[in-house]
Amino acid sequence: MGGKILTGSAISPAVGSAGALITLWNQKEFVVKDVVINSRFVVTKGMLEGVPGSCCFINVYGPSVDADKEMFFRELLSFLDNVDCPLCLGGDFNAVLSQEEKEGGAVNSVTTNMFRDFVSKANLFDLPLSGGRFTWCNNREVPTFERLDQFLVDQRLLACFPKISQSLQPRSVSDHNIILLENKVCNWGQKPFRLFNYVMEEDGFSEMMEKELVKFFKEEKGKPMSKVLKRVKGVVKNWSGRGYLELPRKIRLLEKEIQDLELKMQQGLPSVSMKSIIEAKKETMGATKERRIDMVAKIKTEMENGW
Repeated sequence: MGGKILTGSAISPAVGSAGALITLWNQKEFVVKDVVINSRFVVTKGMLEGVPGSCCFINVYGPSVDADKEMFFRELLSFLDNVDCPLCLGGDFNAVLSQEEKEGGAVNSVTTNMFRDFVSKANLFDLPLSGGRFTWCNNREVPTFERLDQFLVDQRLLACFPKISQSLQPRSVSDHNIILLENKVCNWGQKPFRLFNYVMEEDGFSEMMEKELVKFFKEEKGKPMSKVLKRVKGVVKNWSGRGYLELPRKIRLLEKEIQDLELKMQQGLPSVSMKSIIEAKKETMGATKERRIDMVAKIKTEMENGW
């Protein structure tokens, strides 16, 4: 499910209005000792590499029906009372903490106060969100934007990760944005280059790189490896092959376009309409479908060749 990296998993299946929850982790970096499955949250507790003692991570999906929210927060708070280690909650809470976290329509003050009361009683911190203000949009002609998705952490986790932050990622075809939580310990600057494994399987790529590397080392003899890598980066970028890189690049550009359009709409700029955002989403969906077809065809070819 999570490929070769995210090999651990815990799943809470969909029940009624409660959507399914999936938590994935790298078993080499996070050794899970205990898992709790609830219809509204999934708890994983274990040893995280580089952190003394245990850590607890909770994947949350709050109810969309207002009548169910009081019970949800009460049940979650009751569970947190027994957590004795650094804690991080993340997911779709289906609630906002203030009027500023919603644009387009009134905020349900009862639900907002309920959520704020839960955060206060659980001694949790709402980390600042960079990259945008909202994480969800209803995709209608007159849009509503809300910050429904977020990470909440306690003081113990902040002590372990003092530079932890959350940032908004492009929304693509979903109605929710991805939220990235990271501890920016050190910024090593721009990476030399990124190379997808399947590029190395294109016809002629290995031969071309071998030839170019021999030439590079002759011409760049005695110079730092960074110089060689810089030239390799240029060659890889110019490699056309079968065009495997074109679709991923197109999808990333479209996702960035959607994000920029939404930010302009939130600022009230008259030049942007929901129609333009929907058109960009349709194009993204088409490119994503095309990429999926290409990947399936490639896997079938490899299987036929004895992969």
